[in-house]
Amino acid sequence: MSTMARVLSGVGALACIFVFAGGSAYASHVTCGQTISQDTVLDSDLVDCPGDGLVIGAANITLDLGRHTIDGRGGSSGVSNDGSHDGITIENGRIKQFEFAVDMYEANDVTVTGMVFTDIYSHAVLFVRGNNCALRNSISRNGTGLVNPLESTNCIIERNASFNTGENRAESIFLFKTRNATVRWNFVSGAYRGIHVGSAQANVIKHNLLWGNVRGVDVFDSTDTQILWNAATNSKESGIHIWNDGVLGTEIFGTRIIGNIVRSNGDDGIHVDDADTFIARNWANKNADLGIQAVPGVTDGGGNHARNNGNPAQCTNVAC
Repeated sequence: MSTMARVLSGVGALACIFVFAGGSAYASHVTCGQTISQDTVLDSDLVDCPGDGLVIGAANITLDLGRHTIDGRGGSSGVSNDGSHDGITIENGRIKQFEFAVDMYEANDVTVTGMVFTDIYSHAVLFVRGNNCALRNSISRNGTGLVNPLESTNCIIERNASFNTGENRAESIFLFKTRNATVRWNFVSGAYRGIHVGSAQANVIKHNLLWGNVRGVDVFDSTDTQILWNAATNSKESGIHIWNDGVLGTEIFGTRIIGNIVRSNGDDGIHVDDADTFIARNWANKNADLGIQAVPGVTDGGGNHARNNGNPAQCTNVAC
């Protein structure tokens, strides 16, 4: 099965995961702005919350939305953490019309799973300075982004679907100063940057399907990024773009681009501006300019293929 087929198969399972996610038999009635200090299952929707929808007030608890909705007025957070509480799970429901759907600050071991996010005005899920965060099996339909694990470590972002629309679309998955994250089996469409990696270290981007974004994968000022077996197609600009903006005072090195399919993008399939990059076994076809445009000095691992691209050279500084 191809990379694209495998990713689509995983994304197609998201609806089933959401519909059949289980919950506790014991439901609780809560109101907008209430602080949750024990395992809780919602028994009804929360509608038109003027501030935060719910606030996490203790460690090691699960908030199960019970397939209900937390609805706001465009500000605050659907679920926030008031004291860096660790060991939090948020699952099985919908959050809409907030600045952030889930906002976790300096909290470790946080999992968000089986959720739907709509009409969120910033990134749906924000992890700040946390360890061992996870976003799984969730769907986002917003004008902006899906998840930002800011200055966080050991995060897993997997089997999510993100559909970005509107004038304010941004990075759907943004790893900024993030370390040791794994981003895999996600579908991202309509974002400015589908997956954006900035000033980050040792992150793995693999088996994702990125379709119809401005850029598919965009990496700047980051070290030891692995971009493996993704499909980046129909981007307005490049499918995969590696660059250094020269502003943040960091150098980019150790990038590995292996086994990706980059097809029908509006500029290059793969565009690499950093020489300390390893490029191997990629398929770059039918892009508007070059299949692979790389600066001199990159390491050509072999096995790259480029056909029917707009530039007759097909590739620069690697063999295709």
